[in-house]
Amino acid sequence: AGLSRAEAGRMAVGGCRRLSSVTRGRELLAAVDTFLLDCDGVLWDGPRDIGGAAQLLGGLRASGKRVYFVSNNCSRSRDAVLAKLRALGLQAGPELVYSTARCSALYLGTGTRTRHRKVYVLGSQALCGELRAAGLRVSGGPPGSGEDGAEEEEEEEV
Repeated sequence: AGLSRAEAGRMAVGGCRRLSSVTRGRELLAAVDTFLLDCDGVLWDGPRDIGGAAQLLGGLRASGKRVYFVSNNCSRSRDAVLAKLRALGLQAGPELVYSTARCSALYLGTGTRTRHRKVYVLGSQALCGELRAAGLRVSGGPPGSGEDGAEEEEEEEV
């Protein structure tokens, strides 16, 4: 009897665990379709890749699994994460990379969440770039982020 999806989910609660056997690893692979791989500290540590990352990625893809790369580092744009993946020999397309900057841009850039599609950023240059790429008008942000770093002055109609 293999791992159910619920069992696979419970296995993940509480952090990463080393699989106790090849059989348990195969059961986990059979139970899930998609893997989210964190980048910082999982695929790389600073400038170095973590041994086995390329082999893991190749094995998951060979098994027909969807693999996405995620990062909670808002100082890196999706393009920067993608460039680092490629520099370490890990192949990925931009549609597979989700950073917090990218997710924020996707969330704010859809629907009517930002009525005038203008946001003021107290954050990184990467965040400003992702927001602009999503079609938002950005003011604020650090110097060099494409604006002067100060709030745009605008006359509002009353």
